[in-house]
Amino acid sequence: MKILYLVDVDLDRISGVSSKVLMQVKAWEKEGHKVYLLSIFSLSFFNIDGKRLTKSIIKRKTDGKLSFIINVYKSSILLKSLISDVEFDVVYMRYKIYDFFFKSAVKNKPIIAEMNTVYERETKVRSYVSYIYYMLFKSLSFRTIDGFVCISNEIKKITLQNKYESIVLANGIDIKSYIPKRKQNNKRPMLVFIGSPNQVWHGVDKIIFLSSKLQQYDFHIIGMNGINTDNLVYHGYLSTEEFLPILNKADIGIGSLAMHRLGLDEASPLKSRLYLSYGLPIIYAYEDTDIKNDFSFTLKLSNKEDNIKNNINSIEKFVNSVFNNQNIQNEAKEFAKSILDVEKKEKKRLQFMQNILLDKGKE
Repeated sequence: MKILYLVDVDLDRISGVSSKVLMQVKAWEKEGHKVYLLSIFSLSFFNIDGKRLTKSIIKRKTDGKLSFIINVYKSSILLKSLISDVEFDVVYMRYKIYDFFFKSAVKNKPIIAEMNTVYERETKVRSYVSYIYYMLFKSLSFRTIDGFVCISNEIKKITLQNKYESIVLANGIDIKSYIPKRKQNNKRPMLVFIGSPNQVWHGVDKIIFLSSKLQQYDFHIIGMNGINTDNLVYHGYLSTEEFLPILNKADIGIGSLAMHRLGLDEASPLKSRLYLSYGLPIIYAYEDTDIKNDFSFTLKLSNKEDNIKNNINSIEKFVNSVFNNQNIQNEAKEFAKSILDVEKKEKKRLQFMQNILLDKGKE
């Protein structure tokens, strides 16, 4: 297949989104498919290593409540001419809100949309204008899409209600690219969290509270800034090369702790997959699409506002049980290798795309 992959961010800055996208396209090309990787944020082409191939051709309006709508339509209008000479069979994209020009801009080719959240809930938290626009055009938007890839069963159930062609495929991790070089010399347990600023479902406030209650442990927060304390260190934004050494020193990974703030229960965050691939036991507070059982390397808390406050003793017991426990670390790595590896997941995604193409060809 020749796949036009549209993403809503630029890829030359490392983030959870860019890391996931690049893992996907490398797996697709390894399977023999041609991928054109295009940011609809800047209308720049990128290679599979995230290097910009063409200059940005769009200046995005950033002021005003309706600027996001202006950006969407401007992007689609310019997109049509940009890809006029690009030959592709199918469009794969992270779901974008509806605009009237998009279907014709991509030459009416089959469209596969990846659903990473329940958009009506997340947009309501982020921007009420975006929420209203999404809800007004949701049905029209979905009718232009030929297949959906949902990262959780919950997203599929709430968003699609079994009305559309879809599969559930949780996030994966490129095991071969993340080879731990652990330095196990901590005198005190070291807990690490990787995230982005202003994501209320991360529950960073709960990590701050936890650090104040467990002064005998050290906490590190990567991806945002804050006020350091005796046992809590903020590292701000770090590139992959900068944060991997911290993971090599860490003992436990902390996942999202406040999905309830979005009214959601299920997720498959990249951070948890990265922790496990490094052999880090995890503490989290949601239903993980891939983790069907309790393991020695997992502590799943309730998805409630008081989940940290009411479980200090359980967390302390868990941390002490996994600290410097090589057997548990090996179990975590083996689980990641057998269940979470991106190559296995991407074969399923490619097969879904091929099935959609085959079905469209029969119409």
